[in-house]
Amino acid sequence: MTFDWQDLSALAVVAVAVVYLARLGLAAVSSRGGCGSGCGSCPSAASTHGKGEPLVRIGPPPQRKG
Repeated sequence: MTFDWQDLSALAVVAVAVVYLARLGLAAVSSRGGCGSGCGSCPSAASTHGKGEPLVRIGPPPQRKG
């Protein structure tokens, strides 16, 4: 089997994509802390712990007059 320039360039693109995805996966696995940790360490966690107006109220609908 012979390799011409198109085969080599396609293999190079695939190799670069594999290395890129491997680095993303490694960074996701080895990341420490952040909002995905579930410990409330991110700045947006303060607004989600019982403060502010709820998005959905659970209960009976308000009574209509008339």
